[in-house]
Amino acid sequence: MVRLQLALVALLTLSLALIAWPAGGEGVYTVTANYPVQVKVNGVERPVPAYARPGDNVCAPESVYLDEGSRGVFRGWDGFVRDPCVRVAGNLSAVYVKEHLVHIYTQPEALRRSVWVESGTFLTLDYPAVYNESEGVRWVFQSWSAGETPFQPSNRVYVSKPLRVEAHYVKEFRLTALGTHGVKVNGSGWYREGALAVVSGPKEAYIGNLTRLALTEWVSAGSVPAIVVPQSSMAVAVLEVRGPHVVVARYRAEHLVVVTSPQGVLYSDWVGEGDEVRLSVPEHIQLGQDTRLRFAGWRGLENHPVPELRFRVSEPVNAEAVYVRQYLLTVSSPVGAGGAGWYDEGARAVVVVPENPPANVFVKRRLTGFSGDCGECVHRKGVMELVMDRPRTITAAYASEPDIVNLGILAGVVVAGGVAYAAGKRGGEKGGKSAKHEVSGPVPTCDVCGSELPAGAFFCPYCGAERRKAHTIMSEA
Repeated sequence: MVRLQLALVALLTLSLALIAWPAGGEGVYTVTANYPVQVKVNGVERPVPAYARPGDNVCAPESVYLDEGSRGVFRGWDGFVRDPCVRVAGNLSAVYVKEHLVHIYTQPEALRRSVWVESGTFLTLDYPAVYNESEGVRWVFQSWSAGETPFQPSNRVYVSKPLRVEAHYVKEFRLTALGTHGVKVNGSGWYREGALAVVSGPKEAYIGNLTRLALTEWVSAGSVPAIVVPQSSMAVAVLEVRGPHVVVARYRAEHLVVVTSPQGVLYSDWVGEGDEVRLSVPEHIQLGQDTRLRFAGWRGLENHPVPELRFRVSEPVNAEAVYVRQYLLTVSSPVGAGGAGWYDEGARAVVVVPENPPANVFVKRRLTGFSGDCGECVHRKGVMELVMDRPRTITAAYASEPDIVNLGILAGVVVAGGVAYAAGKRGGEKGGKSAKHEVSGPVPTCDVCGSELPAGAFFCPYCGAERRKAHTIMSEA
């Protein structure tokens, strides 16, 4: 059919040429073509059919546009000579083939192209299933708008007219989900533009029993920012994919901190690395009237000797407030004593009392021993050692003895006073003077030994006891 059309066109062209330029001379040849073109005869353009003499130079155009999207392409003279310019040696017929323009449209733009295809033939289309546009950006093939295999990247299209063939691709972005401290999180992969991506990671990742990694937040870390929305559990986050995103799950190291004391657990919790812990314990824990515990330090935190604990966490901590049991030593003595107080359990206490303390100028005291919770109560010159394995109450006992030396001096003074008094009385009688002396009221006595006390005395001159009862001696001169 096509060849018949070409033959009719050539015949019509030849008839028009004969009418325009009838052959009247000897040695004149005709130049024709199967499409209306203009050839150059010795450099002068002439429509076909044209006439040339032997030896003339005739050139046919390599292509001619027939209409929009269609053209004729020179294939040779009479189908044999491929050179478009020849020397005339006889009649010439230029053969042209019709071609149609096929536009191949697609996203991405780099895969777009246009190609001329001979009419009545098949165009083979071989496109990639995945086209990587740039780092983290790719296009994935979906389908063709026409052809024998429209749902495969490789396709064939029959061309009989100008065509526009579309290859449908969808754009995808790569999402990279990372976790700090080497924690593996889920959600990395390729997502279509505008899709919602779900990323997830463990809320806690344990490194042994005493250290763990706790998820604190989700952040966007790539060159293309993303809005990451954590869900209520924090272990899951959602984002809309608008580019090649990098999402990071931030973890922090936490260590188990346990602090105990004799009263129980003071503190037990997971503490972030570098965070500070503050707490305190009492310096003394009273267990009774005469038993208590004394703070002695921290086991597990030996560099903290005081009850107020303050430290930064860099590793798991298992600390205990260490206390020492103490017992109270009570010492009773009428003249005072040293050594009473609180002692650590097992410590040695030294009790010291004066062996011969003075009472007054006429009485002296002598230590007779100790009594109470002291076993045999052995002492040496008022010094006694005790092992404080329990609360103890000790009493120092004294005996009062008269001071012979001072009493002798006192007696001499009294005798001398009596002699002087008698002499004075006699002298008064001789002088005709009389004196009346009357003593009334009870005579003061010692509450301890019952001895008579001199008037105005505050201590008994015999036993050294302090005078307690008030006595009145009335005298009248």
